[in-house]
Amino acid sequence: MNAEVLCIGHAAYDVSMFVEKFPEEDTKTETAESLESGGGPAANAAYLLSKWGVRCAFAGLVGDDPYGRRILEEFKAAGTDTSLLELRPRHATPVSTPP
Repeated sequence: MNAEVLCIGHAAYDVSMFVEKFPEEDTKTETAESLESGGGPAANAAYLLSKWGVRCAFAGLVGDDPYGRRILEEFKAAGTDTSLLELRPRHATPVSTPP
Protein backbone atom coordinates (compact mmCIF):
# COMPACT_ATOMS: atom_id res chain seq x y z
CA MET A 1 0.00 0.00 0.00
CA ASN A 2 1.38 3.37 -1.02
CA ALA A 3 -1.15 5.83 0.41
CA GLU A 4 -0.91 9.28 1.94
CA VAL A 5 -4.21 8.76 3.78
CA LEU A 6 -5.78 5.61 5.21
CA CYS A 7 -9.52 5.79 5.94
CA ILE A 8 -10.71 3.07 8.33
CA GLY A 9 -14.33 2.37 9.10
CA HIS A 10 -17.84 1.97 7.85
CA ALA A 11 -18.90 1.41 4.25
CA ALA A 12 -22.54 1.08 3.23
CA TYR A 13 -24.61 1.26 0.09
CA ASP A 14 -26.96 4.27 0.03
CA VAL A 15 -30.29 4.27 -1.79
CA SER A 16 -32.04 7.67 -1.86
CA MET A 17 -35.53 8.10 -3.26
CA PHE A 18 -36.96 11.55 -3.94
CA VAL A 19 -40.67 12.13 -3.31
CA GLU A 20 -42.99 15.15 -3.36
CA LYS A 21 -43.76 14.77 0.36
CA PHE A 22 -43.07 12.33 3.15
CA PRO A 23 -45.69 9.55 3.05
CA GLU A 24 -48.31 9.56 5.77
CA GLU A 25 -48.63 6.56 8.06
CA ASP A 26 -50.00 3.42 6.38
CA THR A 27 -49.73 4.90 2.88
CA LYS A 28 -47.50 4.39 -0.12
CA THR A 29 -46.01 6.86 -2.54
CA GLU A 30 -44.22 6.71 -5.87
CA THR A 31 -40.89 8.10 -6.88
CA ALA A 32 -39.71 9.11 -10.31
CA GLU A 33 -36.11 9.62 -9.22
CA SER A 34 -33.63 7.68 -7.13
CA LEU A 35 -29.90 7.77 -6.50
CA GLU A 36 -27.70 4.86 -5.49
CA SER A 37 -24.04 4.94 -4.46
CA GLY A 38 -21.57 3.78 -1.91
CA GLY A 39 -21.65 5.61 1.40
CA GLY A 40 -20.49 5.67 4.99
CA PRO A 41 -18.27 8.29 6.62
CA ALA A 42 -14.88 6.65 6.11
CA ALA A 43 -15.80 5.31 2.68
CA ASN A 44 -17.01 8.71 1.50
CA ALA A 45 -13.80 10.33 2.70
CA ALA A 46 -11.63 7.75 0.90
CA TYR A 47 -13.63 8.05 -2.32
CA LEU A 48 -13.57 11.86 -2.40
CA LEU A 49 -9.90 12.15 -1.47
CA SER A 50 -9.06 9.70 -4.25
CA LYS A 51 -11.17 11.67 -6.75
CA TRP A 52 -9.29 14.83 -5.70
CA GLY A 53 -5.95 13.18 -6.47
CA VAL A 54 -4.84 12.21 -2.96
CA ARG A 55 -3.30 8.73 -2.75
CA CYS A 56 -5.84 7.13 -0.45
CA ALA A 57 -6.70 3.67 0.85
CA PHE A 58 -9.80 2.31 2.55
CA ALA A 59 -9.82 -0.38 5.25
CA GLY A 60 -13.16 -1.92 6.11
CA LEU A 61 -15.62 -4.74 5.58
CA VAL A 62 -18.50 -5.25 3.17
CA GLY A 63 -20.37 -8.33 2.08
CA ASP A 64 -19.37 -10.35 -0.94
CA ASP A 65 -22.74 -9.48 -2.46
CA PRO A 66 -23.96 -7.17 -5.25
CA TYR A 67 -23.81 -4.06 -3.02
CA GLY A 68 -20.33 -4.83 -1.71
CA ARG A 69 -19.05 -5.44 -5.23
CA ARG A 70 -20.56 -2.12 -6.40
CA ILE A 71 -18.73 -0.34 -3.57
CA LEU A 72 -15.48 -2.04 -4.61
CA GLU A 73 -15.99 -0.96 -8.24
CA GLU A 74 -16.69 2.66 -7.21
CA PHE A 75 -13.47 2.70 -5.17
CA LYS A 76 -11.50 1.25 -8.08
CA ALA A 77 -12.96 3.83 -10.50
CA ALA A 78 -11.87 6.62 -8.13
CA GLY A 79 -8.37 5.17 -7.75
CA THR A 80 -8.73 4.18 -4.09
CA ASP A 81 -6.40 1.45 -2.82
CA THR A 82 -8.73 -1.39 -1.77
CA SER A 83 -6.10 -3.89 -0.63
CA LEU A 84 -7.49 -3.57 2.93
CA LEU A 85 -11.16 -3.84 1.92
CA GLU A 86 -12.57 -7.24 2.84
CA LEU A 87 -15.46 -8.69 0.83
CA ARG A 88 -16.74 -11.27 3.28
CA PRO A 89 -18.86 -14.19 2.03
CA ARG A 90 -22.23 -14.70 3.79
CA HIS A 91 -22.03 -11.17 5.23
CA ALA A 92 -24.63 -8.60 4.16
CA THR A 93 -23.38 -5.19 3.07
CA PRO A 94 -25.24 -2.50 5.06
CA VAL A 95 -27.84 -0.71 2.93
CA SER A 96 -29.02 2.73 3.99
CA THR A 97 -32.19 4.47 2.85
CA PRO A 98 -32.01 7.92 4.45
CA PRO A 99 -35.29 9.67 5.29
